[in-house]
Amino acid sequence: MEEFNAQEFNEALEAFIAKNPQIAVLHGGDGTLVGEWRKFRTRKGASKILVPLRNYGLCQKHAELYMKLFRGEEEIQLKQFLFPVLRGEFRDPEKKMDCYLDALAELTIVGSDPTAALRFNILVNRNPVVENVIANGAIFATKLGSTGYFKSVARTIFTSGIGVGFICPTYSVPNIVVSSMDKIEFELARDAEIVVSGDKLVQKINAEAGWKLAAADAAENIAVFGYDHFMCPECRKNRNSTVVNDNYCIV
Repeated sequence: MEEFNAQEFNEALEAFIAKNPQIAVLHGGDGTLVGEWRKFRTRKGASKILVPLRNYGLCQKHAELYMKLFRGEEEIQLKQFLFPVLRGEFRDPEKKMDCYLDALAELTIVGSDPTAALRFNILVNRNPVVENVIANGAIFATKLGSTGYFKSVARTIFTSGIGVGFICPTYSVPNIVVSSMDKIEFELARDAEIVVSGDKLVQKINAEAGWKLAAADAAENIAVFGYDHFMCPECRKNRNSTVVNDNYCIV
């Protein structure tokens, strides 16, 4: 096997990008994908072919595969994956205007004060599912987001629908996965200064009890090519494995 050469790999990538302006290579990690997808979004969908690519920790198989692709040594078909967009609609009381945030991975609502918890309710199709939850916040995830922050919070992944997770609740609260046709509402039960995020976009709001965010499928899909390679278990292991050093001394 050919030894991986980062400089040679990056040079081949730059040459490939220059020759293929119709392709947007999102070179980085999961954060790069969810942070940059909207740059290439139009009313009719992505105006470029989106190809996510790990910027380090590639396994030998994928380091070689991408080099062949960049050099044109082999015709490689990248599978297309369609990922739904999640929309959160809410009111900004200070600006007195209705707002929305779209997310390819997740919407989150957390308190801006790290020393204070939020108190809130969750409704699905206007029916209360959990009430008076005390937690740092809540997360609403798409199937793409289910393998990211949502998995860390909920210890759960899913392949369709919308996930609802609770961030550091005072009592164990079951996480929820609802249909993509369902409408979820987050309702504050007491006043709080909160931070609302849609992927990498963030908005701070001074909200009163009764403030709501409605989360629902935006009826739009984003095409991502080669996502199966991007999510290779060996590549992710090279990047994300946690090492615990259980070393101690007794004195």
